[in-house]
Amino acid sequence: MDERTEWSRGMTLELSNWFWEGVMMQGGVLSIDRAYFNITGGRERWLYKVARKHAGGAGEDGFAIAMPTLFEKSGAEGEYRRFKFEILKLAERNSLPGFALSIEPDKAGEPLLRMRRIVAGLSDAATCGILTDPARLPADWLCAFIGWVRRHHEKHRHTLRR
Repeated sequence: MDERTEWSRGMTLELSNWFWEGVMMQGGVLSIDRAYFNITGGRERWLYKVARKHAGGAGEDGFAIAMPTLFEKSGAEGEYRRFKFEILKLAERNSLPGFALSIEPDKAGEPLLRMRRIVAGLSDAATCGILTDPARLPADWLCAFIGWVRRHHEKHRHTLRR
């Protein structure tokens, strides 16, 4: 704390080893489509996270899971038939951002939910926030970040104190 201005000079955060290692490992942090925050249904939000985790890097065929297994992993407290009905409706609506949902028959008589990643004309690198154009890479990342913060604050009518 600066005693003259009574402003904080900064702070130190100590992260646990398991958290740090999870963030730093390849694929440890998944990006989320901005449209995720427009999803209003709890079951839909949960299903988006399942799709993002399992189908995000599963290739063209995506990821398929049997409905009873999905129900078990969901931890839903209601009846299986209600869960199944809701998931079938979500698959019919097919409105999860960035994913295509479809229902396929299973040999056991229960449906499979297939989730495929949709990338509308963008490379996987572009959808993950990786700059793919070398001409746009900043020479000094710190200065680029400080410039972004200044522009953000100016746009939103905030001032930065030194």
